[in-house]
Amino acid sequence: MHRLKAQVTWFNQDKRFGFAVPDIVAVDVLINLNLLNTPELVLEVGDRVYVEFQQKDGAFYATNVIPL
Repeated sequence: MHRLKAQVTWFNQDKRFGFAVPDIVAVDVLINLNLLNTPELVLEVGDRVYVEFQQKDGAFYATNVIPL
């Protein structure tokens, strides 16, 4: 698992998912707040976060998101 500072690049408030790009790695990390235990968390484009993520089947998935 990796934990890096990232910026939210796209987020759908209604569906509670979007993407963030870590500062030092140019990959899109999928953030699905429906799968994380964060019912109170609200994200917007441009927000800075710590994102913990893992790779599965060639894609990157957030396992935790912490606002900065």
